Amino acid sequence: MSIDTTSLQCFIASAETLSFTKATKRVNKTQSAVSQQVAKLETLLEKILFKRGKALELTNDGEVFLNYAKQIFTLHCETIDHFKNPDLTGTVRFGIPDDYAITFLDKILSEFIAVHPNISLHIECDLTLNLYENFKKGKLDLVLLKMPKPKEDQFAVEITPQKLLWVGNKN
Repeated sequence: MSIDTTSLQCFIASAETLSFTKATKRVNKTQSAVSQQVAKLETLLEKILFKRGKALELTNDGEVFLNYAKQIFTLHCETIDHFKNPDLTGTVRFGIPDDYAITFLDKILSEFIAVHPNISLHIECDLTLNLYENFKKGKLDLVLLKMPKPKEDQFAVEITPQKLLWVGNKN
């Protein structure tokens, strides 16, 4: 019995997006291929990992497996990076909105440092528009922004489309 990293990557992307369709953008595979990789894992583990209905939902076994899958995949990436880029050093200048920093920065930092221990990070927290301007001026190498994907930036990747809602009293 062996779990391949492609199956893990497809499962993790599906679990994080709760959609085989959205997972395709993360793993650069067709919906059919993503679905087949997840089915392959379910057969191998002899457990159902997702409840399939109108919306995709992790089962209890799926939740447990997600933790293992992330650990295995992270270790896989660390191992490859260690041997392929053992002397990778330098600084990455990273911009993130304040409210995202509070929510996501610990996770981002811990995963990044685990995979790239010899890279130092310079973190800038600011408003999205200021971060994007600094990125365009070359002051930041990487930014996480809350805005529609800029048409002029071919390397921008939409992580999740967020709906903006007005919520208020009917009066």
